[in-house]
Amino acid sequence: MLRSVTSTAIRRCRASTSLSGGTSACGGGATTRSSAGRQWVLVAQQAERSSCRPFSASVSDGDGAGDANASMYASVDHGSAYEEALAGRHGEQLRLAYDEGKGKDDPPYDPFALFLPDEDELNDNLDAEENDRGQDGADETAAASLDEPLEDLEQVSDVSDDEEEYSDDEEEDDQSPEYTNQGFRNRPKSQLAALKSGLPAGGLFAVLSLPGTQQKVTVDDVIVTNKLKPADKWAVGNTITLKDDDVLLVGSTHFTLVGLPGVSGVEVDVLVEENTRDARVLIFKKRKRKHSRRLNGFRRDVTLLRVMDIRLPEKYSNAEYKETLA
Repeated sequence: MLRSVTSTAIRRCRASTSLSGGTSACGGGATTRSSAGRQWVLVAQQAERSSCRPFSASVSDGDGAGDANASMYASVDHGSAYEEALAGRHGEQLRLAYDEGKGKDDPPYDPFALFLPDEDELNDNLDAEENDRGQDGADETAAASLDEPLEDLEQVSDVSDDEEEYSDDEEEDDQSPEYTNQGFRNRPKSQLAALKSGLPAGGLFAVLSLPGTQQKVTVDDVIVTNKLKPADKWAVGNTITLKDDDVLLVGSTHFTLVGLPGVSGVEVDVLVEENTRDARVLIFKKRKRKHSRRLNGFRRDVTLLRVMDIRLPEKYSNAEYKETLA
């Protein structure tokens, strides 16, 4: 944009000086007889100075000495604008989206629940009855236990062990898995409804540079990209850390780090989940009235990566931003 302003100013400067009959002032040293030309010269010079202004934020080596080849980045702080937007209509829309998920995780309404006794009262009554029965038949059970053979006692202990194992299995089944069969995070219904209504998930996002493509990702995202080589490095189960020129941009709700070309100090951990082939693509070609047709299939080799973590530079390790929804 600044270059276009500069070029436009120079063209208008030349046109005004040619009409006024004066010398061109676009070279910087000469003067012009026209006031309009002089104004356009000032605009051109100001645009050139602003376009060549260097970024204030840069990254150097650990010893403090700057390196010309080190990655640089520009920092943009938009936290105040975000807070102002939340205080206005945008914040009202987000609160409405959050309200869409309220009540989705509650159990179904039971009209007879008001007439049923409390579980605590039932448990107290049952415990009292068991205590009464235990006191009355304590002598009888003690005598019977002396007459029982050891084999019966072993069977009883085996049954109790089986019941404990069964209860442990039930507790494990009650815990839902972290991810679904499609690879997405298993979220409650309330969060799914709120996110579908427009509630932002929060957290950090990054733009990664992979061979042949760029991906905007956040934590728990799955990347489907062309097969990455060498195969021993990108083997299934390996965790790869992308940094320097592989990370082009990092952003959040309150700040953005723009790489020049990469953001030095940012690290993104990705896990290689699978090396497989993509879905089949059919290529059909037919020539009319030539009795010629051809059908071929193609399946590209792909690598599936899952983003595990995004770490900021030390300068922004304690920066404020909206956390990811749990």
